[in-house]
Amino acid sequence: MPFAPYAIDPGELRHQITIGSRSSAQDSSGQPLNTWPIYYTCRAKIEQLSGKQLFQGNEFSSAKQVRITIRWPSKGIVESLAVVTAGSPAVSTVTLSQAAGLASGAVCLLTPIALIDAAGAPVAFTIANGVLTVAGTYVGHTLTAAYSTNVPINVGDRIFFKNHIYTIQIADNVLERNRKVVLTCEELDGAA
Repeated sequence: MPFAPYAIDPGELRHQITIGSRSSAQDSSGQPLNTWPIYYTCRAKIEQLSGKQLFQGNEFSSAKQVRITIRWPSKGIVESLAVVTAGSPAVSTVTLSQAAGLASGAVCLLTPIALIDAAGAPVAFTIANGVLTVAGTYVGHTLTAAYSTNVPINVGDRIFFKNHIYTIQIADNVLERNRKVVLTCEELDGAA
């Protein structure tokens, strides 16, 4: 089997990491709080790339670069979806905006990947021009929709692993295949 650069050996993902983004919260005097709320937790492969000693501000500190490999980040969302209108006796429709509970005219960025009826059976559906069409008469019924959303990982976010704190410097979507992300990070002594 040829090597695929976007493939991941699951046995290599042996480190449990969490990723946080800087909060814009302020204390009572209006000063910014240095907090990093966690928005994603996953398994990762951590490899050390380089390390160096620095002399700054009359003291020594160390910095090391690591490569962190994770699967393409996505979160699963499951919620109810009310089918509100019918196109014909055998077809039920709902706009994706209505399905996500958005105001009229709003654009829904989430697309259901599965629908399930009240009995737990899968429901066939199609999506065209923002309208979800369900095969069968489900008007007035509530279906369960499963969504998959991408989790944005940004340069400057922090990765927490045990007592290590890494700052993301480069995020690479390998071959633009949305299968794995390689993060180049730096760990500084005393990172806050």
